Amino acid sequence: ILSIRLGRAEEAVPSLEWLCAHDPDDANYALMLRQTLVMLGRYRDALAPLDRAQKLDPRTPVSWMEAGTAFKSLGQ
Repeated sequence: ILSIRLGRAEEAVPSLEWLCAHDPDDANYALMLRQTLVMLGRYRDALAPLDRAQKLDPRTPVSWMEAGTAFKSLGQ
C-alpha cells in the first residue's frame, strides 16, 4: 500500500497477489489488487481479481464502476 502511495504501484502487485492467494476470502485484498492493476492500465489482468471481489462482496459500488472501466478499456 505504501508503494502505491509513493507512486510505485507496480511494486505493490506481487505483495497484493500474495495476499490474495493466502487469504482468498478477503474481498479487500482482491479490491486493492484490482484497483492497482486498473491504475496501471493492466485491465485484462484486473478481470480475475475483479470477478473475485464482486463474488465476495457484490454490494461494493466501486467494484462495479471499475468493472465498467476495465471492460470499456478492453473494448467490451
